[in-house]
Amino acid sequence: ENTPHVYVQGFPKDVTAKEIQEHFKKAGIIATDISGRPRIKIYKDKQGTPKGDGLVTYMKVESVPLAIQFVDQTEIRPGFKLTVQKAEFQQKGEKFIEKKHKKADIKFK
Repeated sequence: ENTPHVYVQGFPKDVTAKEIQEHFKKAGIIATDISGRPRIKIYKDKQGTPKGDGLVTYMKVESVPLAIQFVDQTEIRPGFKLTVQKAEFQQKGEKFIEKKHKKADIKFK
């Protein structure tokens, strides 16, 4: 499955999305959300502390192999070498839970 996402390990705990965007833009244009912020997710633990890994979403899937080629094993800061790979998503849990409709969605005859 072609995905425009790369999974990254090795971020400093205090890394910023701007810093990540600057480092990863050499492989392509990073996608933005509706409000114009770059689609960069820094994973955090239950306490809200960054874990040192995250997700970068490009506009085009063609940027993924370029990110692996140009950014993998580079340092975002001295001593912080990044590992970049194609993101693979796993479904959590065994079953698919269908979204429940709100009562307002039900049409009355």
